Amino acid sequence: MSDIDSGHASLSLTDVDTYKMIAAGTAVGGRDVSALLAIGLIQSHGGQYYALDPRGATNELLATVQTDLASTISNLSLVPVLEGLKGTFDLDRFFGGAAGEFLPSREQMNARIGEVTGAATVELYAAQPEHPADRTPEMQAMGTARTVAALTRGVHVRTIYPAAGRDHAQTQQYVAEVMVLGAEVRTSSAPFPRMIVIDSDHLFIENHAVQRADRHAGWHVTDPGTVMWARSLFEMMWEQAAVWGAPSKPTSAAITSRQHAILRGLAAGGSQDQVGAQLGLASRTINKELAELRVTLGMKTISQLMWWYGRSTANHD
Repeated sequence: MSDIDSGHASLSLTDVDTYKMIAAGTAVGGRDVSALLAIGLIQSHGGQYYALDPRGATNELLATVQTDLASTISNLSLVPVLEGLKGTFDLDRFFGGAAGEFLPSREQMNARIGEVTGAATVELYAAQPEHPADRTPEMQAMGTARTVAALTRGVHVRTIYPAAGRDHAQTQQYVAEVMVLGAEVRTSSAPFPRMIVIDSDHLFIENHAVQRADRHAGWHVTDPGTVMWARSLFEMMWEQAAVWGAPSKPTSAAITSRQHAILRGLAAGGSQDQVGAQLGLASRTINKELAELRVTLGMKTISQLMWWYGRSTANHD
């Protein structure tokens, strides 16, 4: 039997053609026949090469693969046993968790933050010390949608901005949209580090470890001790920060019966045109009533309006 290494055995088109020539009794000259010999397709005798039945080589290869597979399965069966032993070795390390994941670009940071934020269930604390800068409408919409989705799931959202954020139009718009849904926002005149803490399990921070990395690189840390230390630091910064002027709480007493009827129709799933037809109101009247209602309640979008109406209705059921 020849010794076949199933992980490296292979035949090129030239090897196949050489085998056919030997099987037909044709001289192969100086062709390389080492692969054919290794796999067991030919044998050498008296300076001549003779073709062997390929079924023999097939059976031998299958036997080798089966042996390798059995060894792999046996090794895999050790994994749960070894995992079960880790708790008996250095319990401090056992509770320490993983160190962290280096994310070398802005795109990878944003993707991982979005992934973890999308699964948040308890809290989302963010400290954003950068001087406010205009973002593209797409980036602005994505950031708002991400926060609104978290708030909708009942996640407690807190954000700290530098004091300059109060005079930045995009930041003002974002804050207005998320605060009406329950988010808390504060500003700080003192320097503070950038961080995002999610569910007390995940921490995102800037890169200070990898030299010459992209300036947007960062770390995703899941070590429990480090995450909770960062969370306590955030709480200290939060207590020292100034409260962003919260919008006054909307009250249902401030809206008319017609506006109530329009909101009921929209909440039931009707479009503005359908609600207008049901109430005998022109589309222009519906738009005018909704615009006046947003001004009355201090809201900028229909989505904010419907969110408030849904919560207001639930609170009175």
